Amino acid sequence: TLLPAGKQIQKKSNTTLTTANSSSLSSTTFGQRIRTSIQEKPLQYLSIPTVAAFVGITTNWMGVKMLFYPIDYWGTEWYRLDDKTPYGFLGWQGVV
Repeated sequence: TLLPAGKQIQKKSNTTLTTANSSSLSSTTFGQRIRTSIQEKPLQYLSIPTVAAFVGITTNWMGVKMLFYPIDYWGTEWYRLDDKTPYGFLGWQGVV
């Protein structure tokens, strides 16, 4: 059977309070567990921003290069709508 709305809210709040009390009784806090995990595997955690920075710098560099170079169209002429189009099926020309 369904309980009245007030009892459902009360039941949920009691469950939430019980869960919060049981988690606060644990011996380690969330911050301590993170600190321990980082101390156990520092190379893995340091590699995340390093790899992300490398990928970001590389894609930005390539994007700027593709924006300006090559000055003349470079690639195949298989599917290019017209000579002034900077891109084709397998080729590229700088847009700026």
